Amino acid sequence: MNTIEIPELTITKTVTEVQTIDLPDYPNFIKWASILVRGEDSEGKYGELNTVYSFDIFNIEAEFIPFENLTEEIILSWINSRSSTQVLDRLETQVKSRYIERNFPKGSYMVSDLPWNLT
Repeated sequence: MNTIEIPELTITKTVTEVQTIDLPDYPNFIKWASILVRGEDSEGKYGELNTVYSFDIFNIEAEFIPFENLTEEIILSWINSRSSTQVLDRLETQVKSRYIERNFPKGSYMVSDLPWNLT
């Protein structure tokens, strides 16, 4: 199988939105976080996608961090620690696919222009 060679991409994740729920003893518990995942090459060309990570309200960690003390780095560390390698690899593959779609030339052909209809 052949693969397409693309430049190395620097992958970044940014929290773009969170939704909270007020649980007993856990006000503003983060229910989910929307994340922008971006892959950028050394020339500034990029591919990106949005994804949502849900947090388990039935297994709250003993070290609950109050909402007002949260940082983007904390939320991203939760996502990285709770995601399997397969999930993170799939996410990177999707970003690479978006990079290819955004930065490689595309063609569009009417049925009359297809090779078997040119005769």
